[in-house]
Amino acid sequence: MLFEREEKESMYLDNQMLEDAINILSLSQPETFQDQCILEFLKELMVYKKIGLSPKQVNDLKSKAHIGLAGKEEDCNGICRNIGKTIDKIDWKEVQAAVECGKARTSFPVGTEIRIWLKDGRAAAFVVAAVDHYQHGELVFMSRDCIGKEQVMNYWDEKRGWAHSDLRDYLNMDVVKLLPDDLLNVIRPKETVQVVGGNLESSEDLLFLPSEYEVFGESKISAYNGTDKQYPYYEVAENRFSEDPDGYKVNKWLCSSCSYKPNLYSYVSFQGHLSSTNASVPMGVTPGFVIRRSTLDKSPG
Repeated sequence: MLFEREEKESMYLDNQMLEDAINILSLSQPETFQDQCILEFLKELMVYKKIGLSPKQVNDLKSKAHIGLAGKEEDCNGICRNIGKTIDKIDWKEVQAAVECGKARTSFPVGTEIRIWLKDGRAAAFVVAAVDHYQHGELVFMSRDCIGKEQVMNYWDEKRGWAHSDLRDYLNMDVVKLLPDDLLNVIRPKETVQVVGGNLESSEDLLFLPSEYEVFGESKISAYNGTDKQYPYYEVAENRFSEDPDGYKVNKWLCSSCSYKPNLYSYVSFQGHLSSTNASVPMGVTPGFVIRRSTLDKSPG
């Protein structure tokens, strides 16, 4: 539910509010993302009608419904960060099919969360971080929270760059084996380009970590590669936080190495700030993956 239940004596539902929500719904275009959002909020209203809803909660609910209505479908990246939908079960072939037919932006807009079960029995949630970001026909998913225990970037600090890191090997040799088969079958390699020691280095991975620029929209610690763009999901600072399996906010690795001292790597602090530390320090890991159209449109997203 969107809201926690308050003391019964302080709760009530204004029927006019419910009618307003219905009116908002009637104004939206059928089968658009806005329509889906408002439908979800309307369902919440109807559920809370039975237990009561405080005036503040109703107004908050109406405001979010209006946000969904006001946004344009082609700008749904901006909407979904606030009111993304959650999917508890899906056949990943359906996601691939939406990408293939050009409906990824409306079917799985930024902020959409898909929950899965890993092969070791642990739950994980992946969020759409970008649609058509670098190329048309791509969906970028990022893990909402950390998967497994904290990991080091490198066991020995002298290694430089993501392409040569131990964490990259860990994700693409160990963690990738935990993904459901139907998901693994639709994942495509994602290229990571970095400036290391003044030279460009690239690597392709099924599971990757985002760069400093892809999360924060700027490069303060690492050298900018000239191509990275911020994922729309991370434009909202609250979306940069991640929790460990015990529910505590933790520091988490980025793939970017420091421009002036390459054995240092960037990370997102538990407070959501950008920082750096030695590669041998254990931190949380939130990997991502890309689902891509079979015949890719090479034009920029």
